[in-house]
Amino acid sequence: SDDYLSENAVEVLYERMVVDGSDMAVGKHADVYDDGTINDTFCRWMENDVLTKNEVLSRMGKKDRIVVMACMKMYKKEVFKELRFPTLKCGEDCWIFPEIMEQCSKISIVDELVYHYYQRSDSILHQLSDERLMDDLKANLKLSRYLFECAHYEGANKWLERSLDKRQ
Repeated sequence: SDDYLSENAVEVLYERMVVDGSDMAVGKHADVYDDGTINDTFCRWMENDVLTKNEVLSRMGKKDRIVVMACMKMYKKEVFKELRFPTLKCGEDCWIFPEIMEQCSKISIVDELVYHYYQRSDSILHQLSDERLMDDLKANLKLSRYLFECAHYEGANKWLERSLDKRQ
């Protein structure tokens, strides 16, 4: 409820999808903190580009990967023709990411900040319960398995490690 889009986010993402003929457009995001600090280090690598599904998947274990969160992306409606987000306490974006990628052949990378992701220490995102941890673990393991089956082993290992890191 605290997150917000940049004023021109929809316009920028839509225009790139039309120009590139892509199935999905991914913009930059930044974490915004209570003290006004903004962290955009996740997306500094992003430049305007068009990637294939395989190129996106091959980067999943690297710093120059797109994030799995759905909030800084725009999709062709056909991508979600038969897809629906699952009802989970945590990890819905990660859970559905493999199915989304199976629907996308061209992905536009947009070198513009489109999403401001507000980080509050007392938010529900930071309140871990057994149910949230289990949902997150299942989602990360699903993505890891998908990357492994697509022969992207570095990414598969990264997501497996990510799953286990949160349990410590």
